[in-house]
Amino acid sequence: METSAYDEQRVLAQYLWHNYANLFPSEHREVMKALIGDAKASVARDSLLVNRIRMIFGSTAAGKVAEQLSDGESAFQKRACEQLLTKHPSEIAINRCPRCTRIVRTPEAKQCLWCGHDWHAA
Repeated sequence: METSAYDEQRVLAQYLWHNYANLFPSEHREVMKALIGDAKASVARDSLLVNRIRMIFGSTAAGKVAEQLSDGESAFQKRACEQLLTKHPSEIAINRCPRCTRIVRTPEAKQCLWCGHDWHAA
């Protein structure tokens, strides 16, 4: 079972990016790619590796990516997810646990990592 606190907005964003990334517009995917690059670069110890990561993933520091992140990563995530849900409502299935109603990992999941409920046999 999951031990971290449940944050609906954060979990929904993770769910949508993990399961429906192809539905996000390319400019949102570029921002997410740059955010992943920033995370990777922040733990890299070699400056050559950091430069290589920046070359592959881009940067959040300039251009259209920086504009998208001007009000912060959380605000970007919220805005991107709201736009996705508005634009593609019939293509997105948000799977929730029948017991605790929290969002589970995938659209096909039959077990909740939050409360442990299993509905495979149902």
